[in-house]
Amino acid sequence: MFEIKPRDPDMEFSPGRYALVIKGRGFDFSVAGNVTDKKQCLTRLVAANGTFYSECQKP
Repeated sequence: MFEIKPRDPDMEFSPGRYALVIKGRGFDFSVAGNVTDKKQCLTRLVAANGTFYSECQKP
């Protein structure tokens, strides 16, 4: 188990999903709460020429 703390004690992770990468292996974790940051919300579009992701207009 890992406890993740920022170097800056005043910094807080906003609610949402994150990945911690250690030696090339990703570990998924989330921060509880209502998502308010657009960066935490993605919209997926599957088209004939590929799959595309973009930030949501509203989280």
